[in-house]
Amino acid sequence: MNRIMVTGVSAGAGKSTFAKQLSERTSIPIYHLNRIYRKPGWVESDDGEFSKRQREIIKKESWIFLQA
Repeated sequence: MNRIMVTGVSAGAGKSTFAKQLSERTSIPIYHLNRIYRKPGWVESDDGEFSKRQREIIKKESWIFLQA
C-alpha cells in the first residue's frame, strides 16, 4: 500500500514535477485534486460530488494525490 499526498504553497517549487517522476518510477497513479474538483470549463464540483470522487480514489490500494 502506497498512499502519498504532495502539497505546498509555493508556485514553481516542483510539486507537479516531483509527483510525475515519482509516479513514473513507482507506477502509482497521480490524482490531481484541482482536476477532481473542477469540471471542464473550470466549473466547480459541489461538495458532495467532490467528496464522493475523493472517497472512490482513497479506497484504492495506491495513489498519489497532488495539490498544486
